[in-house]
Amino acid sequence: MKISSQWIIIKCMRILFFLVVSFLLASCFSNNDDCDPTYYCYPIPYDFGWVNVDITNDNNDSILVILYSGYVEDNYVIDSLYQTTNQFSVQLPAAERYAVEVYYQNGPTTIIALDGGRLRQRTRENCGETCYEEPNLNLDIRKL
Repeated sequence: MKISSQWIIIKCMRILFFLVVSFLLASCFSNNDDCDPTYYCYPIPYDFGWVNVDITNDNNDSILVILYSGYVEDNYVIDSLYQTTNQFSVQLPAAERYAVEVYYQNGPTTIIALDGGRLRQRTRENCGETCYEEPNLNLDIRKL
């Protein structure tokens, strides 16, 4: 039995047609996880965000905390304050790097704790729109 080249071309065209139609149907009925119509989308970038700082202050003592812009080594002090709680938050410009330094007194010994990071502006796509999430930076300078 001899197979003609015309028959092979027709068979290939049918298979190709079936694959294209299958792909189109699958894309029409696919569940798009990147689109949630109930999600509140904030379409404008935030100018400010929250820097949340956790410290150890079991006795509600007055503990010196220094807040820096950039790295501690840059020595650009934004604020220095005495904190009497275990945590506090400061609202600062987004997309910048911040660091904190705390001084704990343990009898005659002073313990210095440092932490830092960038206050990042995070985004996500939802239904073809860029949504901005409020920037948060969590710094942990608790005693171990």
